[in-house]
Amino acid sequence: MTKMIMLERANNRTPTLAGHDQGLAARISFKLQELDRQDEVVELVPYDELEAISTSFIQGLFAESLKTLGEEKFLRKYNFRRLPDYLKLDVELGLRRLKMKRRIAGA
Repeated sequence: MTKMIMLERANNRTPTLAGHDQGLAARISFKLQELDRQDEVVELVPYDELEAISTSFIQGLFAESLKTLGEEKFLRKYNFRRLPDYLKLDVELGLRRLKMKRRIAGA
């Protein structure tokens, strides 16, 4: 089964989802901590006005999930196929920075 997350709830449909704190707030709103413990796939669904997702937003949204699940399970659980390519690149960059930060910190 797949759980759809409508990104419009994250930031009132502004063109950019930005900020670590906003990512953390979205994480709570979407109940990702609970979803991380469930078997269902989570699919992110963008809204038409969304032009960019900042790396800091991605870090706030997904840091705990990546830490909890590990990279392989995270990538199986979270599906980004509905995102246009330019938003997929934003997500990939945010995840890359998260992984880099964890390596630097020795996590």
